[in-house]
Amino acid sequence: MMEIQSQPTNLTKEDVIKLIADFQQNQCDEAQERLVNHYKNLVHSIAYRYSKGGPMHEDIIQVGMLGLLGAIRRYDYSIGNAFEPFAIPTIVGEIKKYLRDKTWGI
Repeated sequence: MMEIQSQPTNLTKEDVIKLIADFQQNQCDEAQERLVNHYKNLVHSIAYRYSKGGPMHEDIIQVGMLGLLGAIRRYDYSIGNAFEPFAIPTIVGEIKKYLRDKTWGI
């Protein structure tokens, strides 16, 4: 996984929409990286709710990041809703799916 800068970013709702549009239309890696960096703390806080800092914490963070990337790809900015209410359930869904598949016994 690529190393993400640890500097906090201050993106406005309009900046987020522009970056998502740039990524979806032009496959701009820089836009995706800025979005991932901006929402990294959100993913970490959601992941902590499910891992409680346990042995699977790093795995759950990675799965949460995959959920974030999926949300960036699928978000429809033309509707006009904020990105976060769309991204959070997508991230949580990926984490729950991972935990279900990881802990489900035969």
